[in-house]
Amino acid sequence: MEQLSDTVRMRKLKLTGHILHLPQERPASTTMNWVLDGSKWCHGRSSKTWQTTFNEDHETMKLT
Repeated sequence: MEQLSDTVRMRKLKLTGHILHLPQERPASTTMNWVLDGSKWCHGRSSKTWQTTFNEDHETMKLT
C-alpha cells in the first residue's frame, strides 16, 4: 500500500505541472515565482516557498 505522504507528494507534483503550463498572467502561475520582498518576519521558522517544496519533493521521489 502506498504511503499517504507519497500520494500527497505525487498530487502536488501533478498540480505543479499544470500550473507551470499556464500563461504568466494567471494568478496561479504568478504565485509559483513569487518572492517575498524584504518584509521582516516574526520569530519562528522561515517560510517555505512552492519552489522549495517542489524541489524537495522532486529530489525525494528521485525524478528527472
